[in-house]
Amino acid sequence: MAVSWLVRDRFVVEIHFEQEFYTKMTSEILPFTRETLNILEPILAQAFGPGFDFHDEVDYFDPSAAQNWFYLIDSSGFPRAYIRFFNMEDMMYSLDFYAVDCTERSNHVRKLLAHFRQHCKFPEKAEFLVRLTAADSDIADLFREVFPDRSEKVYLKYALSMSSRSSQEREPFIAGLARDARTFQELNAIQNIMSCLKTYSHEQLQDLWKREMLYCRKHEGIIVSALHCHPESNDSSIEAAASIEIITLATAPESRNGGHAESLLREFIERIASQFQKVTLMVNRSNDAAIRLYEKTGFCCCPEMQETWIYLKVDEFAHEA
Repeated sequence: MAVSWLVRDRFVVEIHFEQEFYTKMTSEILPFTRETLNILEPILAQAFGPGFDFHDEVDYFDPSAAQNWFYLIDSSGFPRAYIRFFNMEDMMYSLDFYAVDCTERSNHVRKLLAHFRQHCKFPEKAEFLVRLTAADSDIADLFREVFPDRSEKVYLKYALSMSSRSSQEREPFIAGLARDARTFQELNAIQNIMSCLKTYSHEQLQDLWKREMLYCRKHEGIIVSALHCHPESNDSSIEAAASIEIITLATAPESRNGGHAESLLREFIERIASQFQKVTLMVNRSNDAAIRLYEKTGFCCCPEMQETWIYLKVDEFAHEA
């Protein structure tokens, strides 16, 4: 390849590039390995912000998972984007994706996603969840382009600011769960109620209960609604959190339209959330009933924090002929 240009209107300078050198000048996708962590440290720090700890990346690196991790370097050899996945639950993975804001960002993302689609080594029943913020609308469009067979949902962020934090001690709505027949039935009831929105194992529910992140409401001695919350802090500590997020709020199908979810939510706000500066939640944009409930109880929508959740199924895009 030859490149020529005019210098000071008189001299023509011609430079010849060998094919091998030109190839190195293009972007390249490489496997994400423990040895490349040092190379990727700047982009990882940029992605995670002030809370980034490089030692955590080294300590928790999983070689078996990393066979599906990739990163892209530009023509200068600098990392510009990466894609990796973490197991959330059985066969469900959460995508960790980041691309540096530059003029070639769209091309980098498109190339990286296409590479992943072609070289994915996950089991065919695996699914992925990609959470993109409103600021990532261009990335969402690229996912739609590369994965036309995806499904997606739009979630709105709602927040309720608390006027002051109470000094009263937190207390669960009902006694802690013990390992006997009665409470085992209660655990089953909570699991069945919440399964319509999210899958929880008995072990997960017991752990949430011990950590004061699970609450429920009884009506005539029967559990009719349940709520799972999580502190919004770096160490997942209730004590260190300034705000708390409601992850799941659900009512048993046979008990719906009885005001139980609203009663549980109001009691949670009064007795638990009042000890924080803010309580937040995400709700599907198409769930009109839930939105009415949250607005009725004082929550306000935060449009700038809207998220698009994209769901990818391996058996719908991988192993294509």
